[in-house]
Amino acid sequence: MKIKYTRNSRRLKETLNIVNELLNNDDFFTAIKECKSFDNSNLSAKEISDLISNYPIVVSVKTYWNILGFANAKVDSGKQIRVNIAKHKGSLKTRVNTLMHEYVHCVDFGTKEQGQNLRFTHYDNSNDNGEEDNTAPWKIASLTKQLI
Repeated sequence: MKIKYTRNSRRLKETLNIVNELLNNDDFFTAIKECKSFDNSNLSAKEISDLISNYPIVVSVKTYWNILGFANAKVDSGKQIRVNIAKHKGSLKTRVNTLMHEYVHCVDFGTKEQGQNLRFTHYDNSNDNGEEDNTAPWKIASLTKQLI
């Protein structure tokens, strides 16, 4: 298990079960390695895939409720994803995409916390025109839609 959640949201448990399955699926990591490169990073797709695959921390998921908030999830460290239950809706594929995106951020943050000077995030929090589509969090999360 790469991500744990101990509360009682059925929808979130369902989502995390799929994310954990993907994070233990060789086909998922092969798909990441087959990406040519990622924007906003000097790391190869294989290096990023290996970092995600070998990430040693079990990430915990905490929930909060903010109907007016912009974010449906956020990451502040390499150890935790915070999910806004008020915004955690939509199809299973959309929810898995969101949680995988945030997991990639956790790994990115976690490598920095471990003293590595690596970077594989996106430029800002706006992707209105698809300008972030080829950054690691967006691209890797989009691969989940093909595998579930």
